[in-house]
Amino acid sequence: MSNPRIGDRLYISRRTVQTHLAHVFAKLDITSRAQLAALVAQHRGGQPADGASSPGARSRRSPHPAETRPRDHEAAFSATGGLGSRRAV
Repeated sequence: MSNPRIGDRLYISRRTVQTHLAHVFAKLDITSRAQLAALVAQHRGGQPADGASSPGARSRRSPHPAETRPRDHEAAFSATGGLGSRRAV
């Protein structure tokens, strides 16, 4: 999956995805997504990384709460007064 697509699913920027992957790669001493997929498969006992046991199998993953929330963060942020919502007396 591409960084922009991952970002869209998690409601973060593609750059944030890139940064997180770089940290994971450094921590695991790897340099590619292919190596990451191999490590995940090894850790899961050889199962595919998405957890599906066959090509037509469905994932049992329930939606992440972020996938069900509205994406309009700016509207919610401005409606609550933003970070500095203290009123002068």
